[in-house]
Amino acid sequence: MYKVLLADDENLQLETLQDYVDWKELGFSQVFSAKNGRTALALALEYHPDLVITDIRMPLMDGLELAAALREECPDTKVVFLTGYDDFSYIRSAFRVDAFDYLLKPFSLDDVRKVVVRVLESLKKDRLVARSMDLLTDSYLTDLLTCQEEGHRQEAYAGLVRSGRLSSAGSSFFLMQALGHFDPGKSPDISMAEIAFSVKKQGGVLFLVSSAVIPEAAAIRLKNKLKSMGVLAAISYSNQPCSPEQLYEKRCSLEGLKDWVFYEGNEKILVLEERQDLQMEKELPVLSAEMMEKKILSGEEEAVEQMQEGWFQKIKEARPWPQRVKKEFFNVYTEIYDRLVSKNDSLKAVMPGKSEEYERLEQADTLEDLCASMKEWIAALVHCFAEQNMDKSGQIVRQVKEYIMKHYQDPLTAEEIAGKIYLSPNYVRNIFKSVTGKTIL
Repeated sequence: MYKVLLADDENLQLETLQDYVDWKELGFSQVFSAKNGRTALALALEYHPDLVITDIRMPLMDGLELAAALREECPDTKVVFLTGYDDFSYIRSAFRVDAFDYLLKPFSLDDVRKVVVRVLESLKKDRLVARSMDLLTDSYLTDLLTCQEEGHRQEAYAGLVRSGRLSSAGSSFFLMQALGHFDPGKSPDISMAEIAFSVKKQGGVLFLVSSAVIPEAAAIRLKNKLKSMGVLAAISYSNQPCSPEQLYEKRCSLEGLKDWVFYEGNEKILVLEERQDLQMEKELPVLSAEMMEKKILSGEEEAVEQMQEGWFQKIKEARPWPQRVKKEFFNVYTEIYDRLVSKNDSLKAVMPGKSEEYERLEQADTLEDLCASMKEWIAALVHCFAEQNMDKSGQIVRQVKEYIMKHYQDPLTAEEIAGKIYLSPNYVRNIFKSVTGKTIL
């Protein structure tokens, strides 16, 4: 949908245009009006209308002055003049300020409709051309930043120069990337003066930032802008400007910082030159799946949580490569699953399968996400076992009570009762006490 601004100091003509033209049917969702050129310009600068229909003669600022100002401030806006026969000498001046067309007074609604329909056709063409140019620019930039073949990168650079999007000499940029949970297939609409271009990539967005700004300040602004849009992203950048021909190498170097983001989390700002010489550890702390199994089976929920937290902390301190960490997490998950879930049909029905959990672990951007995923799965497993144990314990207690009710007149011992339900006396005593709070005697 489009926006239209109507400007005329004569109430009758302004009301006719505003109230008797079916703007919604023509595709205009918003209609603004002004009674002089100065007010019209203020509205245009605020709302950026697609079409301005203005009288040539108006107080404070006439239509020609308004159109000249719009050509500078809103170059995509189409201007249609309203003029009488006596003002026909103005028409030549009107087209010097790139007027789209004019309407002679008195005009009919059909005259207005015909001109507006042609304006709409022109607007749609402009949008199509702009969209095509944007797609072509995105394609060139993607090749310039990511293509391994130098020949393709050179072709992409030449294409950007031909399109006027890059200068043939002297262009330089700071390269910046945002890593986070962006809507798949949709680049965030980030409007910042220092950003020359943005390119969507796997798990984030690459930005070419003007070399005239301080990169640290631009990174802070970008992080805050994304946060205001509901996107938590880690920002990393190079503080050394580079030419278009150097962007590919710089992008490859910047890509390695996502391993550091894995440990430091989103909302961090990382500088490439401060991390380039740092190496990650190869040693990977190990968690005993066998010990975890015992704690889960015995219902020691607090001990299970402590084991996990201790393992997570050791990993954070050692900082092995993220992919090795993800692999070890899945190994632990697989071993516990095979020991406790695979042979238990009731658990298999409610616990996520291996492929589902693998996908969750693989999609984790940070160690914090990975730990949260593992803790959630282990907590669900502990809960399921606790419920099963409660059901089993309840069944044992019911059997003991039924036997006592049937044989209360006889001399009874815990050993005799346990023997009747084929369990050890100590086990039966403990279960009965834990469930009822009383001893069997």
